[in-house]
Amino acid sequence: MLSVSSRLIACPHPWQRAVATLLLGVVLVNLFWLGAQPFAVGLLPSGVDKLAHAALFGAIAVLLAVSIGGERWCEVLAACGALALADELAQSFNPGRSVDVADVAADMAGALLAAALCRLIVAAGRRGRA
Repeated sequence: MLSVSSRLIACPHPWQRAVATLLLGVVLVNLFWLGAQPFAVGLLPSGVDKLAHAALFGAIAVLLAVSIGGERWCEVLAACGALALADELAQSFNPGRSVDVADVAADMAGALLAAALCRLIVAAGRRGRA
């Protein structure tokens, strides 16, 4: 199982990249479209929303890594940072929503944690094949 996971991250097949790209598109459309809806205001209690931000951006980081084809973590983290800033900027145009630097920090913490875990999985997979 670990070997399969490490290969998916380090060297995904074209069909895996396509599926990851499709899923990433769905996640991002929902992030920006649903985030602009009135019901999004106060949807999650304070504190829990930061965990949701971290989990979402961890998933985005993994999907991005598979979509672009491997271990290009600088690009993945830069893209996650740009998306986090774009999300906060978009919120500034919605009534009842506000820009929160802590949200960006939670987004990046989730992306960094996901990147670190993926690197560990890939390293363990390489040790297992050696």
